[in-house]
Amino acid sequence: MWIVWDSTCIASHNHEGLYSEFNMSATNQTSVKEFFIVGFPGLHPMYFGLTSVLLFFVYMFTLVGNGIFLILFITDRSLHKPMYVIILNLVVSDVLFSTTTLPKIIA
Repeated sequence: MWIVWDSTCIASHNHEGLYSEFNMSATNQTSVKEFFIVGFPGLHPMYFGLTSVLLFFVYMFTLVGNGIFLILFITDRSLHKPMYVIILNLVVSDVLFSTTTLPKIIA
């Protein structure tokens, strides 16, 4: 059995000599135009305040913890090594991700 695959179709040949081809160009297309973060669907309204306060504290601890590392990285010259630069990239990524997603979920 052999299979040939390119970006538009799959052709296969099995041990019985049967040949089949599947055109994938019309069936395998996905498009996302908008994406909305809707929070917690199904959460009872009584828990909205508690959930918001909890996520607010998670957001604040994320900012404080990553801010401490950022300040340490800036002030201590011995941390200016490639390993710490990679960790700094993770810190910045975490802060940016938290800043864009958590406030939308909390609201």
